[in-house]
Amino acid sequence: MNSFPSEQLPLGLGDNGKIVEDLHRLLMAANFPAPTEESSFTQETANSLRSFQETRHLDSTGVCDINTWYALIEAGYRLGDRLLYLQSPMLRGDDIAELQKRLGTIGFDSGQVDGIFGENTEQAVRDFQRNAGLPVDAIFGPDSLNMLNRLGHIGPGQSVAAVREHESLLTRSINLDNQQVVLGEAGGLGSIVNEFSRELTSKNLRVETISHYDEHHHAQLCNSLDVDLYFGITSSSEHSMSISYFSNQRYVSPGGISLANILYERFLPILGSSLEILGRANQVLRETRMPAIVLCIGPTNELVAHGPDLANAAADAIVSWLTEPYIDG
Repeated sequence: MNSFPSEQLPLGLGDNGKIVEDLHRLLMAANFPAPTEESSFTQETANSLRSFQETRHLDSTGVCDINTWYALIEAGYRLGDRLLYLQSPMLRGDDIAELQKRLGTIGFDSGQVDGIFGENTEQAVRDFQRNAGLPVDAIFGPDSLNMLNRLGHIGPGQSVAAVREHESLLTRSINLDNQQVVLGEAGGLGSIVNEFSRELTSKNLRVETISHYDEHHHAQLCNSLDVDLYFGITSSSEHSMSISYFSNQRYVSPGGISLANILYERFLPILGSSLEILGRANQVLRETRMPAIVLCIGPTNELVAHGPDLANAAADAIVSWLTEPYIDG
């Protein structure tokens, strides 16, 4: 049920077939009502999908795209359902997010709670096993889960990953020559990205740019270079204006939301009150290990018209975020 021909997505009102039946079963498994015996995508399906997307901090369209499908699959995993370990491609799921959150609240830093079993999570499992007197194999299985349960479930404490990111905002270098930013776009916005790059470079920041339709490649570049910030630029066919940072049902990026707020203040005189700040779990925001921002202005001609002013304002905002004392909230 979890595999599918990619050409069958997205799914929307009026679509039919076994894949819609599978969609309904996935919604039910995630505790969202759906007509399980129905093979047609109905308004009830759309409403249930929209509710699911909202809880997952995805765009609440009521249409099942590839990101929503994968999120539904991940929602079906519970901690203890399977062995968790580092592999390629990396395991993803709610069970991993639960593990990351619980490890983080007892002092083992697995990175941001993104539901991806990467190198940071592997190291956190190793450290947990070593401290718990378990065989250190970096495989989270029944024995590790039993020990984690003995230590208690998630308490009120903040995840150590959030604390670490928060502290990095307070202790970062004020030397801009040491700061590196990746600017990314999916194609067609190269001139805008170059405008932003020129402004950031003029502030003595080191800048890398990437133009690729697959957001995974953007995140890979950021993580391989261990940059200080990812700044994505995109447009849409709709008249929408937003600044997005990483947030899901278990985690909010302190660095992301702090920069989003600074950018909002600088962009508001340019774009007006229709500009929004959104916590999102879209692919590039989720997969980057550092603070990440995506600016979306649609349609493209509006982005082009405001490009020079936005580039200048963004450069000032980023410099401010990187160098001025961080104030929480």
